[in-house]
Amino acid sequence: MDRIGLSALVLMIGAAACGGGNAAPPSSPVPSRATTTYPHLSAGHVSTCLIVDVNHVTCWGLLDTATPVAQPGPEAVAARPLGVVGAVQVDGGLGYQCAIDGTGRASCRSQGGDFERVELGAAAVTLAVAGDRACAIVDGDQLRCWKNGPEPKPASVPGIDNVIGLALGIAHTCALRRDGKVLCWGGNEAGMLGDGTTASRGAPQVVAGLDDVVRIASSKAHTCALRGDGTVHCWGLGDDGQLGDGVKRPRDGMAVRPVQVAGLRDVSAISVGGAHACALRAGHVLCWGGNGVGQVGDGTTEQRPGPVEVPMLDDVIEIAAGAGHQCALRRDQSVWCWGNGAMGQTGQGPVKTTPRPARVRGLSM
Repeated sequence: MDRIGLSALVLMIGAAACGGGNAAPPSSPVPSRATTTYPHLSAGHVSTCLIVDVNHVTCWGLLDTATPVAQPGPEAVAARPLGVVGAVQVDGGLGYQCAIDGTGRASCRSQGGDFERVELGAAAVTLAVAGDRACAIVDGDQLRCWKNGPEPKPASVPGIDNVIGLALGIAHTCALRRDGKVLCWGGNEAGMLGDGTTASRGAPQVVAGLDDVVRIASSKAHTCALRGDGTVHCWGLGDDGQLGDGVKRPRDGMAVRPVQVAGLRDVSAISVGGAHACALRAGHVLCWGGNGVGQVGDGTTEQRPGPVEVPMLDDVIEIAAGAGHQCALRRDQSVWCWGNGAMGQTGQGPVKTTPRPARVRGLSM
């Protein structure tokens, strides 16, 4: 792709990151049926949800419209029930939100509508949503993907099986295989497929030089992988420091093969936002990348090309990222968020920038 085309992609990504965005939840080896531990945290494009138990899901932010209002009132973005019964996992793009229940049934809604069943042909184990499309692992290790529409038609992805994790970006999809390999396909203008090229691929391609992966996470145009040795490796667009290797890349800068995030070991979880990423290590959160709305959480709005520890936050057990915001669940079951909250996704009401963690109030546990 020429520089003009890539610049257009970067501008689109930047706009999405400033307004919020989607990051698929970190993946991990999965059971044969959809399960979760409670409470469980997830972040959508401009929203956040806390699954307290199978009958209690609370969300805040802008949940179900593809056209965010300029300045929503506090009542429009306050914490409220999700509107689907029995959800054990929730994920959302911009204007599209999906959930699966404990029996593996999937349902989705768009632009303010009700949740409607999506027929997958088998029980779903986990799912991920980006923009107006979604994928789910079914039958334990098979992959089905679909686009938002009046009657979604999930289709199998040929050329890949034994899938235990997945992550979606704005134009690409990645899957984690049981053997620890990552395969990606789709758009590749910014090296999002990690195969050493910028050529788009219709079929899954193995990410170069990467094995023993246990979790993956993607967002707009970059992906990160957590390996079994506790190190993190990222690839794709890197012009905002989101690859975490300490390299300050120019506009349109990218890594077409995985690069190691600087100084990180013993990591247990990762999350990826539109232009940032975070890792969980021994109860502490470390973040890097774009920080224009405080999504790195270090109290500044300065870009961070390498990991920095988020202050005033410990004993964290789970993290989740939207495109422009980040949240953490602590062991005491409190939720803390930071970054872009213009649509209420940080739980502070409509607040543009929260550069340090702030507790989400009013959550009934």
